[in-house]
Amino acid sequence: MAMSKRKRTLAVIAIVDILILAVIVSVLFLRNSSDPAIDELADMDVVLLPDAPVISDFMLTDHNGESFTKQDFAGKWNLLFFGFTACPDVCPLTMNVLRLFYNDLENTEYGDSTQVIMVSVDPARDTVEAMSNYVSRYHDEFVGLTGELDEISSLADNLYMAFTEPPEHEGNHTPENYEIVHSSYIAIVNPEGKYLSVIRAPHTKERLTKAYFAVRQI
Repeated sequence: MAMSKRKRTLAVIAIVDILILAVIVSVLFLRNSSDPAIDELADMDVVLLPDAPVISDFMLTDHNGESFTKQDFAGKWNLLFFGFTACPDVCPLTMNVLRLFYNDLENTEYGDSTQVIMVSVDPARDTVEAMSNYVSRYHDEFVGLTGELDEISSLADNLYMAFTEPPEHEGNHTPENYEIVHSSYIAIVNPEGKYLSVIRAPHTKERLTKAYFAVRQI
């Protein structure tokens, strides 16, 4: 029996995640970093990046139409997820986990210092209005980012995230009938704009909470 389009897409996403994980792990080996905390986090599918590389400058637009740059990471621990509003499965599942996770944080010491950000990998369809409608479904404090594809790609490269570029809107398809394959990682950027760690799928509220608290306590 032929594999369905949805199953093919999920399979490609899994392969992308494996490849990106290999890149991240290679970074660890190249830097010859050895720390028991890294091994403990690895058991939770968390990679703690040695030396916490600084995110390069970028310029995107948030769901309120305001500019969003690296300076907007300041004062917050930022959880970034790359996706798109027309995503049929991975994105709504991940966003719902982030919603449950964020709601539980409200009564903890980390509630006021945590910012959840979804970065669109489909800026052709994901306008400011579309991002506003989408992120508000999950939480009114979530941030949605869109902008020029080059800027999005640059930020994704900084965070070792991968996605297939949206096709041109011409030929035999319309903007409504394509999917984008993308990584399902959640990246953690600290208040200084440094890429601290990445959390690998599958995501659940319990796994995400445990991983995030472990990262914050290091």
